[in-house]
Amino acid sequence: MGVIVTLVLIGVGLIIIFPIFQSIAAYVSGAGDSSVCSLSLVGGQNKARCPIQEVTILPDKVTLRKTGETKTTDMKLSATDTSTRSKEAIGKLLKSCLDRGGGYNSHAFSRENIGDTERVCLQCYTLILKDTPPITNLVGYLSTAKRTEKTTYLEDLTRDAEHKRSYLLYGILYGMVPSTNEPDLRPDTSYTIIFLGNKKGKIPTGVEQAKAWVEMEFLRAFLMNNDAYYAFLVESSKISEPCQRLVN
Repeated sequence: MGVIVTLVLIGVGLIIIFPIFQSIAAYVSGAGDSSVCSLSLVGGQNKARCPIQEVTILPDKVTLRKTGETKTTDMKLSATDTSTRSKEAIGKLLKSCLDRGGGYNSHAFSRENIGDTERVCLQCYTLILKDTPPITNLVGYLSTAKRTEKTTYLEDLTRDAEHKRSYLLYGILYGMVPSTNEPDLRPDTSYTIIFLGNKKGKIPTGVEQAKAWVEMEFLRAFLMNNDAYYAFLVESSKISEPCQRLVN
């Protein structure tokens, strides 16, 4: 009789504990995937172990699908209207991509060009708008909307005032979002959210043409003296313009 009671208690215990073990394993696996991605970018490795995830912005929700899977999950967002929800989603995805690459103080990507700037990119997400209006003035949202109680999205995407200024100017060079002269995001157009590393060297192609209408002397000096890391959204068909080298 005692043996039977013991076996029953063990069975009940396993039923209770097994889901907890599953949750812990899932958490560890997710954290491990993120760590593997970040570590694969450091130390001169040129092939990132970072899957690209697919995002779809719909009128009533934003869905996320992992590479190779058919199941989608809904992003947890606080905004209720389509326009604000879309901007909130992009703000979160930009921050996630920046973190995946190691943040704005990252040491990601090897330096292959000596004396000349090289722009290296990690692709984090592909994104498309379905049955929604265009997204306008994303930079305005990122500048004012709070990501935390104390900081806005733009503050969390940049290290300090100089880094923020370089970020918004850099976006202009290749028509990326956010920037101080950003394009609208159009429905049924594929976009990619990237983690971009500008390895210091000469000023990027395009600055000379842009000097006449934006403050590029500051950006010139900033990029010649610093490796710079940012998260941007760019039209997928034009990704080769900002990204000279892709690592995934």
